[in-house]
Amino acid sequence: MRYIFGLTTLFALLLFSGCQSAAGTLPVGTFINRTDSSQVLQLTLDPSQTPNMLLRVSIETGANRYFGKSVGRFVLRTDRAAVSGKFLWAKSLRDGTLHEVWFNADDGRTWEMNVLSDVSLLDSAGVVWQRL
Repeated sequence: MRYIFGLTTLFALLLFSGCQSAAGTLPVGTFINRTDSSQVLQLTLDPSQTPNMLLRVSIETGANRYFGKSVGRFVLRTDRAAVSGKFLWAKSLRDGTLHEVWFNADDGRTWEMNVLSDVSLLDSAGVVWQRL
């Protein structure tokens, strides 16, 4: 009985996730720092970055854009070096007040950026990272 309920729920999730045309765009891809074009940030979704099976399935099916959470890997390239690590993207489903990306570099550094309405990113210094 649980198996049937689980399959029914998964089917409904996949069915209804495709019906929402006003879904938000995920902040993935390549972003360039508007004040220093030598700084390039690449975000790639990667379901293996989470142990949560529902989150993995939502990333693999594309339903994650409706449920407000995704994970992946990033690479930040500058003139001097490249930094890589994991990122978590989240948005508030209720009122949309939260729409951020948190970064956790492999060397232990952490930071966050706000996602703007055009899906560009805004860092803590007030610099906009434009998506290509």
